[in-house]
Amino acid sequence: MIKIRIFYKKKNWLRYIGDRDLSNFIQRALRRADFSLVYTSGYTPRIKIGFSPAVPFGIESECEYFDFYLEEWSDLGIMRAKLSQQFYPELELTEIVYHSETRSPHPRGCVYRVENGSGTEEIEHLFGKELVFPEGALRIVRIRYLV
Repeated sequence: MIKIRIFYKKKNWLRYIGDRDLSNFIQRALRRADFSLVYTSGYTPRIKIGFSPAVPFGIESECEYFDFYLEEWSDLGIMRAKLSQQFYPELELTEIVYHSETRSPHPRGCVYRVENGSGTEEIEHLFGKELVFPEGALRIVRIRYLV
């Protein structure tokens, strides 16, 4: 069993597709690409797959990923070509890597960027020092009024 991690960007109109619909789309694309996928056992076998934490609805993403398993080794270049044919251009593959079987650390946070007609501003600039948190601290920042 070989674990593959695929990083991708979600742009334009695809940001209005929910995370469950996107996961179904990705699973169908993997089946159509005809890889030797590993399925769960049981009454209704499903692809053994895991996704990065969901991005809020309506937000474009620069770095999301999903992990899945193959029964046999496959060339990464061929894999990229097959998946690029199945994905929309707005779902851009950025990187495909073989991943170790050990547990990966989960993302600890994310950086949001607000774009307006005149350019891009980083959220940290809008909040000043408010977004600088001590190591390991979790804080929810409401940015609704800025958008």
